[in-house]
Formats: sequence, structure tokens, C-alpha cells
Amino acid sequence: MKSLPGLELKEPDNRGIGQSISRSELAWLWGVTPNRISQLDTEGVLKKTHQEGKKVYYNHRQSEISYHKYLKGQHKASDQDRLKEARTRNFEIRNDQLMGKLLDADESAREWHNLFTNKMANLMAVASRISQALALSPQDQAKVTKMVQKALYEEAKPIDQ
Repeated sequence: MKSLPGLELKEPDNRGIGQSISRSELAWLWGVTPNRISQLDTEGVLKKTHQEGKKVYYNHRQSEISYHKYLKGQHKASDQDRLKEARTRNFEIRNDQLMGKLLDADESAREWHNLFTNKMANLMAVASRISQALALSPQDQAKVTKMVQKALYEEAKPIDQ
């Protein structure tokens, strides 16, 4: 095993289980704080090999394996949480649909299209009614119809875009 600059790995006291590494060295290697290493020790993720005064040592190889298993378990737990959240959200959506709180997007689009089409047809008929009421000539009727059509299509443009 290679040593990193400023990192001394020591053999444990005749245990024959790999190299020992101090709490601060382990924290430096993993990019965490020494307090986090102590926390992992308290949680039972890491096991001390020995202690020299206040300096605590861990088996480097076993610590790496234990920490990897711990992180893998954390990842599984977060995946399970996400799955539970997704299932809950799906249940809420189905429940809201059954309660009539949500509308089907396609059905809503069809309804709006039908409503708009009917309103346009009714408004287009205004030109014909005006022409009949005023007894306009065919040329004047055509002018009125074109004016109404143009105004309606101009108003309808933002809806289509």
C-alpha cells in the first residue's frame, strides 16, 4: 500500500490485520472531519484497533470496506425514500383525479378548442346578420364580412401562437 505525503501508516500491535491509520489521517483521506470519523466510530461503522494516549487508530483496509458498505446502505435508503415519495405522489394524483380535482389535459384541450370554434362561428355570423338587417348590396355584404373576419382573426392570433 502506498503512503501519501505526510501520512504514516503503522502496523498494528501484532494483529496481522493490515495497516493502522489515525483518526485525523483517515479523515484527511476521506475528505471528512475527524469528528465525522468519531461519529462513524460511535455508530459502529468503524472499529478501533488501538489507542496511544488520545490518538485513536483504525485498521485502514477494514475501515475502507466498512465505510463503503455504510455508504452503499445509505444510498439504498435514499433510493427507497425516493421510491416511497414517488408512490405517495402517484397515489395523491390518482386520488385527486377520482375526486374531480384534476382535469385530463387532452380532454381540456378538446373542450377549449370546441368552445373557441363555436364562438368564432357565432361571431362570423354577425356579418351576415348585419348585412340582412341593413339590406346591403352583395358588394357591401362582402366588405362587412371581410372586415369582421379580419378583426376576428387578428384577435385569435395570440391564442394560436
